[in-house]
Parts: sequence; C-alpha cells; structure tokens
Amino acid sequence: MLQKKIKTIKMMKTKIVLSLVLAFIILKGYAQKKPLSAQSLLSKPTLTVGSPAPVLEVQQWLKEAPIKQFEKGKLYVVEFWATWCAPCIQAMPHLSELARKYKDKMTFIGVSVWEDKKKPVPDAAALQAFVDKKGKDMDYVVAMDNPTTNKVADAWLKAARLNRIPTTFVVDRNGKIAWIGNPYAEDFESILEVLVNTPEKFDYNSAQENQNKSIKKEFDYQSQKLLTKLLAEKNYGQAWEEVQKFIKEYPTFETEQFSVFMNVYLNYNSKAAFALIIEKSKDTDFLKAKGGQNNIEATGEDLLNDFAKKVAGKTGLDYNLYCWAIERLNKSVQKNYNLWSLLGQAYASLGEFDKAISAQEKGIEAYQKSAKPAQDEMQAKLFEREKKNMTDRLAMYNDIKKKREVL
Repeated sequence: MLQKKIKTIKMMKTKIVLSLVLAFIILKGYAQKKPLSAQSLLSKPTLTVGSPAPVLEVQQWLKEAPIKQFEKGKLYVVEFWATWCAPCIQAMPHLSELARKYKDKMTFIGVSVWEDKKKPVPDAAALQAFVDKKGKDMDYVVAMDNPTTNKVADAWLKAARLNRIPTTFVVDRNGKIAWIGNPYAEDFESILEVLVNTPEKFDYNSAQENQNKSIKKEFDYQSQKLLTKLLAEKNYGQAWEEVQKFIKEYPTFETEQFSVFMNVYLNYNSKAAFALIIEKSKDTDFLKAKGGQNNIEATGEDLLNDFAKKVAGKTGLDYNLYCWAIERLNKSVQKNYNLWSLLGQAYASLGEFDKAISAQEKGIEAYQKSAKPAQDEMQAKLFEREKKNMTDRLAMYNDIKKKREVL
C-alpha cells in the first residue's frame, strides 16, 4: 500500500515537471525544433563565419525571381522561418522595410523550414496562399524547403549547429557567410549598414566570436532541455552519462550550470550529491567562480537552499536527507508558495501527511495572494494549471491520510 502511495506522488511530480517545462519553452519567445541529441550538441559546426554559403536547393520558389546562386559582388540576407513560428511572423514587416531600404544593394530571401512540425504539413499551395496574404509585410524573395527531407535546413541550420528560428545569415560579396544571428539582434541593422556602405571595415573576427557565443548559448539551453527530458523519463543513468560528456567538452559546465548538474547528480547518486553540495558550499574558490565575491557565505547558503528544494521535490530518497531539507526550508519558507508546496512534498515523502496537508494549504493560500492579475489568456491558463496542480496534490494528501486512518 505504501509503495502504491509513493508511486502516486511520483506520478503527480512528473506531471508538474512536464507542465513547467512546457511553460518555460512557451515563454522563451522563439520557436524550437525537437530537442537535439547529446551527440548533436557536442558536434562542431561545419558552417561558420567565413564558410562559403551553401546553395539554396529549395523545393519551390514562392515569390520573386529564384536565386539559383549567390552572385559575386552582391549581398544577401537569408532568413529561415515557418508558418507556426510566431517570432518569425512578427519579424517579417521589419525585414520587409529593410529589404525596401536596401533595394538594389542587398537581396533578402525568406526560406520556410521545418513545416513538418505543423500537422497537417502545409503543401506548396498553402504556403503560397500564406505568402500572398502577407503582401507588403513579406516584401522579399520567398522559398520553401522540402518538409520531408529538410535539405536546406540541414545545409544551413544544422550545419551551423542551430536549432531555432528565426535565424538569419548574411552572405557577403564573395559568397561567404559574414554574420549569423537573428532579426532581433541589436547589431543586425548596423551589420547590414557596414556591409553595404563600408565593407572594408567589417570585422569578421568579431562576427566569428558572436557565432561562438551563440553556439555556447544554444548549448546551454539545449543541454538543459535534454537533461530535463531525460529526468522526466527517469533515465537517470543516461542523464549522468550525458553530463560527463558535457563537462569533458565544456569544463565550465559544472560551474556555469551547477544547479542542472546537481539535479542530475541527486537523481543518479543522492548520497554523493549531498556530500558534494556540502563541500562546494564551503569552497571559497568555487563560490567566487559562482559570483559570490561580495558575499561568500550568502552564496554558499543559496547553494544549500537550492539543493534542499531539489531534495524536497523528489521521492524515494534517504530519510535523513528529507529531514535536512525540511529543516532548511522551514527557515526560509515564509510566504513563498513554491517553498510551502515543496515542504509539503518532503513531509509526504516521510509519511507525515498532517504536516504535508498544512504546508500545502499554506502554499495554496500564498499562491492566491501573490498571483498578479493575468495580462492575457496564456497567463490565466498557466495560473489555473498551477493552482490545479497544487489543489490536486492537496486532495491526494488528504486521500492518503484518510486511507491510512482506516488502516
């Protein structure tokens, strides 16, 4: 009976994790293809600043004259988008303004990619209708990639080790990649200005550094996404193996993504993870590297508190570890609904359901008091989803308590 109750709690936690991951992806504000594999994350890009621009072997040209090759002496902007990508669509009017501004000096090309994400997959006629409807808001050359083979997306995005759109490539007068970014980048317009008017002043080294930063940023986000997925699937051993690969390739991974690292370690080997967090909370050099130059002690406490939250949110750990987490959380819970909820989970893991119920009730009360009025429908749905998760958990605690009393 007890094992069945613990399994129920685990299933509830998995639902909450998945809903929070979904919310995180939605709120990031850009569109992603499916998560990359660890092998893809660690592979080196074959398309970089200075590389010859690949030929646009598109399935069909939808607007303006086809660009069969990048002509020497001409500049090009290649923009990758999709009909399901809201940020891509929002950028189209501004790209059109730039296309008109640099008419006869630079050719703008929009290529639809990854349409297989949309069900059913838009065919050429549907994409043509989409482009026609945009009119002047899509005032440049437009083409579509093959949604089955993704030939253009692979030659450009995958080769540059990018997994998001909108993504923008600028091709210089020699047919080589000069810049990689997106239409929202702060330096995008200044890059175009220099390449058009004073190309001799364009800094390719700076552009390469920018790409390296983008690749690292992509790795940081995608590695977290992959590890979160593996943890949700309870593939703890594989998650730990991937972490070791990441650290080997990026030695700073442990420091820069310590919270993610410890979350995986806790699931893989909780006792070793606890020993490490105690050690790191006293390691002055490590705490300084984490940004604690001004207050080493506070930084160490923050690490311990973060780990306590992770412990409280997980079932099946050592009794003493829960006791340690509960002690820390009780010192800082105050009116934080999330901490109250985690405290309730820790008590439930110990079988102390009276305390779990009390903590969860306080969490719901604090959540309702702290929640701001929803600005839009999405925020309202997220609020209701979190509230339901909390009330469902409270109902579960009450149900388990009643069943135990009968026994």
